[in-house]
Amino acid sequence: MNNPGRWSAILRRKCPRCLEGNIYKGWFRPNESCPACGLVFEREPGYFLGSFYISYGLGVATGVPMVLVVLYADLPFYWLFPLVAAWVGILSPLLVTYARTLWYHFDHVVDPR
Repeated sequence: MNNPGRWSAILRRKCPRCLEGNIYKGWFRPNESCPACGLVFEREPGYFLGSFYISYGLGVATGVPMVLVVLYADLPFYWLFPLVAAWVGILSPLLVTYARTLWYHFDHVVDPR
């Protein structure tokens, strides 16, 4: 995954095969296949299990800065959970789409068939 074009495609949520077609229609509704090359995105049940781990990691990565803000802003400790939960809750739908996109690209790099 050292290809800079691949990282750009991941950030733009593009197809792992052609790096051009959109994985999502709009923000959150996935395409069934790539509009450019025809790669089928919808796979067998359980295919996205790995993306759950990526989504968890992205949630932690976005939650830690909020924890630091609460701690260094000298806010009372009881503000920690509601602020972090709200922050991650607001970002969760977007994090899930990026987790799936990362999973598609990881799967394609490991097994391009």
